Amino acid sequence: MKSKILMSVLIAALTSSLGLLGKTGCDRAKLQTANDKLNEELMKANLELGRANTKFGNAEQHIDELKGQIKDEIRQRDAEMTRYGKLRARYRVLARKKRVKITETVYKDKIIKVSVTEDLDLVPGMYYEAIDEFSLKPIFAVNGDYSDHRLKLSISLFPNPEFMGGTKWQLDYDLTLKLEAQLVETYLPSGGVNHYATVWEVNDRGEKIGEFKITDYLVVVKRPNTKQWFWWAPRLDLNLLTSISIPDIHIDMGGSLGFSFFGYGLTKRDLDFRILRISVDIMGNDLAFGITPFIYNIGQFLPLVKFVDVGIFYSISPFTMKHRLGFSTGVPF
Repeated sequence: MKSKILMSVLIAALTSSLGLLGKTGCDRAKLQTANDKLNEELMKANLELGRANTKFGNAEQHIDELKGQIKDEIRQRDAEMTRYGKLRARYRVLARKKRVKITETVYKDKIIKVSVTEDLDLVPGMYYEAIDEFSLKPIFAVNGDYSDHRLKLSISLFPNPEFMGGTKWQLDYDLTLKLEAQLVETYLPSGGVNHYATVWEVNDRGEKIGEFKITDYLVVVKRPNTKQWFWWAPRLDLNLLTSISIPDIHIDMGGSLGFSFFGYGLTKRDLDFRILRISVDIMGNDLAFGITPFIYNIGQFLPLVKFVDVGIFYSISPFTMKHRLGFSTGVPF
């Protein structure tokens, strides 16, 4: 009778513990959902501030959008992409007061005298410049150039008499745009993330002379506390056991060395719970083999320790044929 009472108390305690853990997990899930909605609003883009549209997601899905050499290096190094960003900006300068400088005008030798009483001997398609009131000189070419901190420009215009008024021209330019960017990442108390960018043009002296207008800015970042299933996360552990043996019902105490295969958590080393623990158990002088379907880490709720696993196990001894059902607690290593 006494053993049955102890067994009932043990089962009730285990059931209550699992129920409390389940309720705690549900409460945490609801809180996370509400927090995610808040962060979604706080992480929206504000391009006037240069704030990105930041999203939690799998940054590695964007690896094919990277420059080939960068993509190859990431894969060769077996690196993990935790953040991916895409920014578009525009910059416009209106140089209304600047004119192309005429550096050279090439003339033909023949000078045409102008008289109102005679027909002018002008070649169709040719350009002419008045030298004085009664003289014109054919222009063979006009060359000009312009330069500033970003642009070197040369242009040449050629008359084309053979085309009857058409103009040949040649344009050469060398554009060098120097940029300076300021990138900022901030973490919100709620767990959200914001990214800011400001892009300027700078001159040859390194002075900021104009700010780019950001038109699109997206950042995909891996959530720092993302949990997932790991279908191969082997862990060894040492556990203390409290069990009730069957058929001769009485309380047994002992220890075990266990091994688990699967788990769920932040990393393979930081698991919330583990699945399918197989163990070698010692109960006094009795050796048994046990299995624990589900192990939960209550250390995540404790202030001083990070890993304390609890679970309900079943074991059988091949020597005494005793069956045991009980409670295990221990630490992985």
